[in-house]
Amino acid sequence: MAKLEELDLRGKKVLIRDDLNVSSRNPKEIENEDRLKNSLPTIKYVKEKEGIPIIMSHLGRPEGKVDPKHDMKPVAQALENALGTRITLAPDCIGEEVETLLENAQPGDAFLLQNLRFHKGEEEKDPKFIEALAKLGDVYINDAFGTAHRDNSSIYDVPLLFKRQGKPVAAGLLMQKEIDMWSSVMENEGPKYLCIGGAKLNEKVKALEKLSKEFDKVYIGGLVYNVVRAAQGRSIGTSKVTEKKDEKDYIAKTKKFLPKIENLVMPDYLMIAKPNKEGFTDSKKIAESEDVPDGYAIVDCIYKGKKIEQLEKANVGVCFGPMGIFEKEKGGFSEGTNNIANAFSKINIAILAGGDSGKAYKNAKNAKISTGGGASITFLSEKKLYALDAL
Repeated sequence: MAKLEELDLRGKKVLIRDDLNVSSRNPKEIENEDRLKNSLPTIKYVKEKEGIPIIMSHLGRPEGKVDPKHDMKPVAQALENALGTRITLAPDCIGEEVETLLENAQPGDAFLLQNLRFHKGEEEKDPKFIEALAKLGDVYINDAFGTAHRDNSSIYDVPLLFKRQGKPVAAGLLMQKEIDMWSSVMENEGPKYLCIGGAKLNEKVKALEKLSKEFDKVYIGGLVYNVVRAAQGRSIGTSKVTEKKDEKDYIAKTKKFLPKIENLVMPDYLMIAKPNKEGFTDSKKIAESEDVPDGYAIVDCIYKGKKIEQLEKANVGVCFGPMGIFEKEKGGFSEGTNNIANAFSKINIAILAGGDSGKAYKNAKNAKISTGGGASITFLSEKKLYALDAL
């Protein structure tokens, strides 16, 4: 796999696939998001080598049509502020108008394409969409580790077409950093401990099933704990065991593989509370062995004492997602997450992966932060990613 530093970029139009799927739509807030910050080194490098960066990304889920809520304009403004250079926002990501805009581009110029997902072709792998994107660049760089496990057109098919056309493709600086970091996890000796929490059950249940045998101990929290507890036939009250727009039965799926997992560690305590429209009321701590009463939801999974001491002695620790609803605006049930964070501060090699992990585990001072939860899980469990296969 070629690396960015190996390519001659001078005067070349460099099509960069970034992960700029930021949560905010305010330019000032976007500037502080890890996804934008992590994209900057590769863009700066391309400019320093007198290449012309043409940045592309998806934003949100506009479902193949133009949606003002997912317009890239605030992202362009945030990039401009962060880089200290003008970023021209293209009116679309493909088409004659975009091609005309880029026709006379010169070193010093920088462009951001409009949201890739404004076109169904991005997720449906439409050959015409792929060809139209590939026309825009002389060099293709993938720096979007957070989406590297997806086979969308801009991630998989466009670099394949570049290669067929004899045009260079390579991994960006962030992509290289992530692959090196996760490769070291697989190569290092134990003890290795895994913590799985947060939401995104499709990814997290997969992590529990596929990665448990790769680690000595597996600690669980968040929605994954709810699903496991329900799969054990135990009470969960009104706790969530599903995701929006996801009808999969994760309890049934978990029941099939749960008996094979012998290294699962359960919390010592649970924080439970009554959900309402404003948030939660009547919160209280119970032992993990107790029943969760009707009308209550599990909002935090708390490890203490010997289980935390054991975690601190790990050589390698990997964490996907918080142990509970840690956000202050949602109730601030953060004891479980903070206890794990403090333990991770003492682990030799500690990695926090996924969108919320860096924010949730800010007390884990020496931990490295990965930009991709789903991509990390796929890379660790399957030892491959669509983006890397294409490159």
